[in-house]
Amino acid sequence: MAIDINMDAGEGISNEKELFPFVQAVSIASGGHTGSEASIRQCIEAALAHSIQIGIHPSLPDKTNFGRTWIDLPLEVLLDSLQQQWDFFTTIARSYSIGIHHVKWHGALYNRAAEDMELALRLAELVRSWDSLVFHYAPPDSAQIKAAKRLGLKTKSEAFADRHYLSTGALCPRTIATNSLTSVAAIVERIVDIQLQRPIATVDGASLLLPAETICLHSDHPLAFAVLTEYNNRYGKKS
Repeated sequence: MAIDINMDAGEGISNEKELFPFVQAVSIASGGHTGSEASIRQCIEAALAHSIQIGIHPSLPDKTNFGRTWIDLPLEVLLDSLQQQWDFFTTIARSYSIGIHHVKWHGALYNRAAEDMELALRLAELVRSWDSLVFHYAPPDSAQIKAAKRLGLKTKSEAFADRHYLSTGALCPRTIATNSLTSVAAIVERIVDIQLQRPIATVDGASLLLPAETICLHSDHPLAFAVLTEYNNRYGKKS
């Protein structure tokens, strides 16, 4: 199974370090929704210890709502905040003499940029000004993927192991109680379905194919450790 597993990191989860041995990449919170110098350093050191690809996970500047609620900011204010997060993160990363593998927007910014081409292009232009060699982690066939490719940038289409989907290909909103999968067996099966390119069932009764190149399991899902342990037991250690 060639599709790797990634997780979001540095978001205050107590058992997060236990998950690092099971994944191939991490997207580290950079101070927008959460994240401090200490948490970034802890995540970078854990990632280096396990030979994991290191990415940045910028967000709307919104710690109150954990970056999961869209806020109508002037575009330049948003871009300035994202620039500050990049500068903050990369200053720390340089002290370890490492580069950044990928950029993955967080929460409401990730979802909005998946649908809004104008926003996606401005974000892609910003990333190009940072580093034209980093990957964009974004939903398959989304505005983010299209914008990055239009600018000649690298992409990895991402699917989620632990979240339900709508027939449109969008994630089931977190405002709906059934937005996430709730059993180890179901999440492991979802990982395998995505890796084998088998369609998944959506919450609104459709069948959806997710042509993903990387799979995210949220580190704050209560079953994350159990899922990764079970998956590892069935299919072997990470590549």
